[in-house]
Amino acid sequence: MQNKKEIGRFVRESQSLLKDLQQGLEKSWESADDEFLFRQLHTLKGGAALFSIQEMAESCHKAETLLAEFKESRSADQYMHLKSESSSIAESFSAFLKKTKEILGNSALSQERQLEISVSRFKEALDKLQALPQGNKAANLLIDEFMMEPVGSFFVAYNDVAMKVAEKQDKILNPVILKNSELKVLPEIYSNLFATFVHSFRNSVDHGIELPHVREEQGKIAAGSIHVSFEIQRKPDLDTLLIRIDDDGSGVNPEKIREKLAKKNIDTAHESDAEVIQHIFDSQFSTRDQVTETSGRGVGMDAIKHAAEELGGRVWVESVYGQGTSLFVEVPYIFDLLPHKKLQAA
Repeated sequence: MQNKKEIGRFVRESQSLLKDLQQGLEKSWESADDEFLFRQLHTLKGGAALFSIQEMAESCHKAETLLAEFKESRSADQYMHLKSESSSIAESFSAFLKKTKEILGNSALSQERQLEISVSRFKEALDKLQALPQGNKAANLLIDEFMMEPVGSFFVAYNDVAMKVAEKQDKILNPVILKNSELKVLPEIYSNLFATFVHSFRNSVDHGIELPHVREEQGKIAAGSIHVSFEIQRKPDLDTLLIRIDDDGSGVNPEKIREKLAKKNIDTAHESDAEVIQHIFDSQFSTRDQVTETSGRGVGMDAIKHAAEELGGRVWVESVYGQGTSLFVEVPYIFDLLPHKKLQAA
């Protein structure tokens, strides 16, 4: 882990050396180039020893010994033994790659050199590029190619979140469906907002999706569903990113919310049902009477609202009691790396 670049370099060099060694051993024993084979083996052994790949280093050493013996008396049998031991080197190297891949991942073991650069350093390079003629266009292309990521990649893990809540509560849930998930965003802008969506998925299952027998009694299929869609809305003043999360659960009961607010001496007589259900975003508001591991503290939806407003966006909810709920989060669609400044709320 401390020498990822060096490990990557060793892997690429070893792959090349093993290929050359194999090609060298494809020659007949009469025409084998001893000195060439020695160089490949000795370099392989040095690299293996450097990174404490003991089995590979030992195989290299044995092959060197066999090669030295072959050089002295040159026979077909000795050459076959040398080939066999060289195959062991390749096998031990493959075993090392398999183990290391689990630790370092594919990128560290790529057949080509990998570049790592911090966002701030990349931004400095973009600033220099933008100062050149046509630099803005080139900078935007680089941002799109190397900095932006599919928005769906931030939401894939929430399928497991929802599934675990459903399993714990003996509910049945279909896999979460993502629509337009290939849409690209800058993680530096939206990561804090996306992190708060864990509350939405937990709430969709906990508050929304009913138990299987209840759903069937209501004419629904036993398994609940959650759909997530992403959309860029083009507007004259500022493009926005709209995230919508739909569930086909029990919906939000406005009367229950009115009762909860009445206990807090909040008058909702002048509010419509559509307005009343927006109170789910109020700080420390919950329809739960008791705090559970999943919900009840009234913090989750407030966190989503706060994160959206920090970006200059807004949130709202639409619901049909008994049929389902839709959460809408609309924020400015930002795709530059300029230092983020708080925007005016939409």
